[in-house]
Amino acid sequence: KDGITRDMAVTSPSGVVGVVGDVSDNFAAVIPILHPDSRISAVVSSVNQVGTVVWEGNDCRVAYLENIPQHLEINIGDSVVTSGYSNIFPKGLLVGTVKEVSMGNNASFLTIKIKLATNFNKVNTVYLIENQYKSEIDSLKAGFKTE
Repeated sequence: KDGITRDMAVTSPSGVVGVVGDVSDNFAAVIPILHPDSRISAVVSSVNQVGTVVWEGNDCRVAYLENIPQHLEINIGDSVVTSGYSNIFPKGLLVGTVKEVSMGNNASFLTIKIKLATNFNKVNTVYLIENQYKSEIDSLKAGFKTE
């Protein structure tokens, strides 16, 4: 009834929370960044390198940024923000900060542990962000798949 739709970005005053997964007349279910199937496109601000934020189910304060090449210099405390490459999150929303950097199992990529900006133990206010161009973007993407 309030205009909430699937695939809207959900944020807290401190950072990214997740994505609206489903809605009914009076309720919305959110898929948080703390879901094993959640994937959010993000960049390390200092090097502007795109990766994917995933949660491994261990700690609600920590997630990992994957697919960052090992030759880049990533520093503790660097900001990790949304990339803007999806049609859900706008560019530049804070996801967290780099907490630890190490060589991953694949020698080509780093393992980057990030401290999430949102404290999921205390979330009580969220904001919903609607991409007004989402249906137009989706339509263009669908055209690419059929060509």
